[in-house]
Amino acid sequence: QENPEEYYERILRVFEYAEPVIASANANVNNTFVDANKCDILKTKMAGKYTPVPANDLYTALNPAINTPATFLAWLKGKYTTETVGSKRMAERFLSQEQFNPTDTPDILTIIYRELNQKQAFQ
Repeated sequence: QENPEEYYERILRVFEYAEPVIASANANVNNTFVDANKCDILKTKMAGKYTPVPANDLYTALNPAINTPATFLAWLKGKYTTETVGSKRMAERFLSQEQFNPTDTPDILTIIYRELNQKQAFQ
């Protein structure tokens, strides 16, 4: 899974390439493409456990509205930590309590770890 900062930077590069066109459109038609529009595009790129993107950031103090790329990134980092890092910690906790056999191979242990990690990701 892609890191939130890498994903965010990759999408924002598209906006940077289009900046001359965006600036021209904004000058001609009174800010037709602003941060809120960029944020809407970022929201549409979410899938799986990252959807739907809420209206407000539950991971930040005062729950600000997610209506700029910066507030979107703050929400994405919080969600990533909760969904990915948190589930890996739970999998490691379950793994530490798992009973292993002396005949278990590294391949079997890898399968067990992946199953525990996937199981926690969906809970």
